[in-house]
Order: sequence, then C-alpha cells, then structure tokens
Amino acid sequence: MKRYSFLAGIVLAAAMLFSGCSQGSAPVDPGKAQAKNYTADSSLLDKYTVTEYKVKFDNETASPGDIGLSCITAFGNSIYYSIYELQHMGQRSVCTEVYRIDTVTGQKNKVCRIDGGPHWLNELTATENALFWVIIEGSETRIERYDFEKGTIGVIKAFSLESKPSISLCANQDYVTWFEYAKGTPSLYSCSRSGNDVRLISDSISSQSEFTRAYIKGGLTAFRETKNGIEYFCIYNLGSRSYLKQIRIPDKSPAVNLQADNEFVVWQDSYGWEKNSVYSYSLKNDKLERIIQPASGIDVFSFDLMGDLIFINERQSNQILVRTLSGNGEAYLTKKLSGDHIYVLCSAVENSGFIAYDMKKAPFFLSAIPKQNNKALIHVKLRNNSGRPCLTVCYSVLQPLARRLQLRQRPRQVYCAP
Repeated sequence: MKRYSFLAGIVLAAAMLFSGCSQGSAPVDPGKAQAKNYTADSSLLDKYTVTEYKVKFDNETASPGDIGLSCITAFGNSIYYSIYELQHMGQRSVCTEVYRIDTVTGQKNKVCRIDGGPHWLNELTATENALFWVIIEGSETRIERYDFEKGTIGVIKAFSLESKPSISLCANQDYVTWFEYAKGTPSLYSCSRSGNDVRLISDSISSQSEFTRAYIKGGLTAFRETKNGIEYFCIYNLGSRSYLKQIRIPDKSPAVNLQADNEFVVWQDSYGWEKNSVYSYSLKNDKLERIIQPASGIDVFSFDLMGDLIFINERQSNQILVRTLSGNGEAYLTKKLSGDHIYVLCSAVENSGFIAYDMKKAPFFLSAIPKQNNKALIHVKLRNNSGRPCLTVCYSVLQPLARRLQLRQRPRQVYCAP
C-alpha cells in the first residue's frame, strides 16, 4: 500500500506541474505592479497598413434613420459587416444583410440576407469557412452558423428569452467561445468552427459582467475562476482542452477584459470612461507591470492584445494607441487619418490585424493590416502521388499573425523521374 500511495503522490504532483497549477504560490498582486513608462516610437507605424473603408448602403428606399451598420469582423483578407433595416417605428430589423470586402482587391460582395420576421442580429464573427452570429427572433435567442460553401444557416444553440441570455462571441480560425448565465451563475462554452461539438469548459467562473468575452489568442482563451474560495486567472488551451496556466490572484481583486496568449496576460481594473489602470503579466519572466496609470491622461475605452502589442481605444484623443509589452515604444496608429473620430466595435482579429468602426465619420471603418502578410512561402514536395521521385514547387501567402499556416497551394511540377 505504501508503494501505491507513493506512486499516487508522484502522479498528483506531476498533474499539478503540467497543468500549470499555482495553488501554492503567492498571488499576483496588482498593488505591487511596477509602473511602466513609454516613449514615442514611429517605427511601430511602419508595421501596419491603415486603410479607411466606406460602407455603402444599397437600400436607397429606406429612411436614413432606419438603416445602419450593426457588426464588423474579419478573417484573413476578408472584412465582414452587417447592415440592418429597422421596422417602421420598431426596435428590430425587417432584414439584415452581411457583406464581405476583400482587403487586397477592394471588391465588395453580399454574403447572405436574413429576413422573414422581426429580428436583431449581432455578435458577428468569422472563421475560415463560416460566419457565426447571435440572433434574437420571436421568443428565443440563437447562436447560428453560416456555412460559406453550402450557403446554409445552422443553429448551434438556442435560448428562451425568459432565461435572459446575454451572449458575447469570440472566435479564431478554429474555435468560438461564449459565456452563459443560467440562474445568474456564469459558465464558459466553446465549439469548433464546424459547430458540431459544443463543450463546457468551466462552470466555476467568478462573478462577472454579462458582457464579458472569452477572448481567443493563438488558440488560448482566458477567464477567471473561483475554486475552494481561491481566485485564479486561467489560461486554457482549446485544442488540447487543458489548462496552460492557473495564476492565483488576490480575492475580489478588480479585473475586467482579461486576455492572454502564451506570453502575456493583460487586464484592467475597471471598465471604460474611467481613469483606470491596465496591467501586463509576463508568463515567461514572471513580471507584473502597470502599462497604463490613472494619472497618465489616458482614458481607456477598450483594448486588445495582439502578440507583443496592445491596441488601446483611447478616449482623450479619440485615437487608437499602440504600445509594446516587451519594450517601451508607443504610437498613435490613426494619427495621420483626417478628421475627428469616435471608434467603437474595435477588435484585434487573429489573421487580420485590427479593425474598428468610426461613429464620427460614419459610415467609415478602418482596418490596420500587418505589412508582412505579403511575404511568399515556398513549399517543396519531393514526391508526387504515384510515389515517383518528383520535384513540385508550391507557392502560398503567409497570413499575418497566423498560428498555423494554411497553404493554398498552386503546384507547378518542375521535374519527375521516368
């Protein structure tokens, strides 16, 4: 029995080690964070191509007050947005149309149209082969999936309006995440881009706003859990369905807009319109920094983590401020754009850069695309399907910020042995 107890102890210790559990460690305390100072770095502007796009409302018969843009998202070289037409004297849409803009050619095309009854569509998000959205129609709210190839709409999950669902979607190229609030208790769910496998990730989510998102960065999502009275920041791998890291934090420590990848965890201590602090924690260096201070004159409306950068929708200047997390450089991404701005619907979208809707210059929105997306990738295959020695060269575009390369190969057969 002693031998089995000893082995069980080893297994338990190993499980705690490889799950990233830090239950015995001291909490990461924002009150002890080091204040970080930034200086202007114009080289950050050289990394992105910033473009403003104008949305054209095709329905010329609708009243200007009854038609508008409701959602915007992106994937790869595609930007998607939804246009609604309201009922006369109503609060819901009589129809919604989703459009796509190709950021390479500038061409626009209609993806789909939703009509038939009063509804409201929001939370539009994209993967490589489908769109996801939340629609309120009749007496229910549904998470739906539009299949690009088939041109069909499928229901991922439906909720009665009596349950007062508040669903906020996030997606990357492989997964979609959202929180549910049955009986007021938050739970986190996910599904793959096929929409066939809805899974519960955690039902131990700490109390939070119903507008909280489970952001996905490089296949990882971050959330806040309470277990046995102890609170943690949790970083979860959607692919392996396992915890990458569990970081203990002080009980009832204010933290909203939690985001993380495999290098950094970022959060703020209160929502926008207030002079709040934003924190960055390095997973590699175990270093906690306050990257925005309340007395800095920066008013954070929202922010998004993208690799080594954080994109900040800053309300004092009404500009998009970019800061580095591993360095001390900063730049105003939209400084060279003409006119005044009020940015909303901001998001850093994996494989696509950063997008936002400008309410002040409506119907304009901007897209900031990393310039490295034009690099060519060459892949060499040494055998053909018959097994004969063969040299085939394939060309592909390296998608920006991609965690996994999707090769769209155009093979050119150079030589095959007889």
